[in-house]
Amino acid sequence: MVQIPTRLLAVLATGLLTCVVLMLVACRPQSIKKETLALPQGVSLELYEAVRNDLGGSDDKPPAESAILFALAERLRADEEFGAAVACLERVTSDDPERGTEARLQQGLLLVTLHHATEAERNFQEFIALAQAGRKVPGEQVAEALDMLRFLLGVELRFEERHAILRAIHLLNAADTNDAITYCFPSVLRWNGEQAVRWLEEFLAQDPEDFTLRVALGRYRTGQGNLDEAEDVLRRCCIERPDDLRAQAALLACHYERADWEQMEDILADLPPAHPDEPWLLLRLRGHVHNHFGRFQNAADVFTMAITADPANGESHLGLGKALAGLHRDDESKQEFAKTNVIARIQNRLGWIQVRDDDVSALMEVAELCEEIDLDVRAGVIARRILQLSPQHEGAQGLLSRLAASQ
Repeated sequence: MVQIPTRLLAVLATGLLTCVVLMLVACRPQSIKKETLALPQGVSLELYEAVRNDLGGSDDKPPAESAILFALAERLRADEEFGAAVACLERVTSDDPERGTEARLQQGLLLVTLHHATEAERNFQEFIALAQAGRKVPGEQVAEALDMLRFLLGVELRFEERHAILRAIHLLNAADTNDAITYCFPSVLRWNGEQAVRWLEEFLAQDPEDFTLRVALGRYRTGQGNLDEAEDVLRRCCIERPDDLRAQAALLACHYERADWEQMEDILADLPPAHPDEPWLLLRLRGHVHNHFGRFQNAADVFTMAITADPANGESHLGLGKALAGLHRDDESKQEFAKTNVIARIQNRLGWIQVRDDDVSALMEVAELCEEIDLDVRAGVIARRILQLSPQHEGAQGLLSRLAASQ
């Protein structure tokens, strides 16, 4: 309540006039002095008061600050004032029991609109963590957050992390056809399309010093054939963080396109020994270098690691086939080459499926090709997706029965 100065009260000569003034003051909507309230950036005092008054409340129980901020964000988003809306949601702490969880989701969505990829990812990850900690969150909101993480990680070429997100989407039964084929074939689908590059460049324009985005830019430039630019970007990244294996793998990929085997050998000499959990790209490139220099057992070992991590990668099967041939294990080598050919056939069908994601006949072909080369988990995922689209599909039912019997 606004306080009346003592001097002013003295001026009010009669008790009647004093009562009238005090009643008028009491009935007047409370105002907030700008100097006593730190408003979110982009929010005017007038808008703040208008939203606060719209929410109602009383002197004894005014609306919670988080409620005002959330309502402000909704109004600003409707007016496409996205930056100011983000500033409001930033003030809603995650531990707020009523609005903290949804604030993280909505803030993440707005940050994607503003092309702030790293901040958006932080909010989505925090939202997921809150849901895992027991916050009551609608399943569709969890699915939305996971889908946005899938998108961001895909643009940034972080396929290993995206694979884990896709697995969570499947466990929620929220996967569509694109999710299914991306989960099953994470490195078979084209990754350097024009739209993906544009998204990355828009993210980088907002956060030009972001390390992860710069590594992804280097990989995209390698894929585009701009090897000088790619090498410059990636060398800077590797100097900045010499222990970052994703950056080292991306630089190796650039040298691989130049067939600069000596340079690749020098880089690998400074890296730790191969590990099953390292980036898939790095495992494959280690294998190529070992094959080139005739270290066929080393190549077989790392390509086996790569296939364990990403079983449907044709490049890894081809590399393993070459290593086994170098070891004179000809029958095993032929099996790997045969798998490479089947994966190439799968890749051809995936392009069609991306255009017509409800084509159960094309999906059934992919599922049967997976079964042919013992990609049983992937065959099962695709078959179950077929049954979601066509519940009485006999081919998918039969495939799942065969898979169950073989376990």
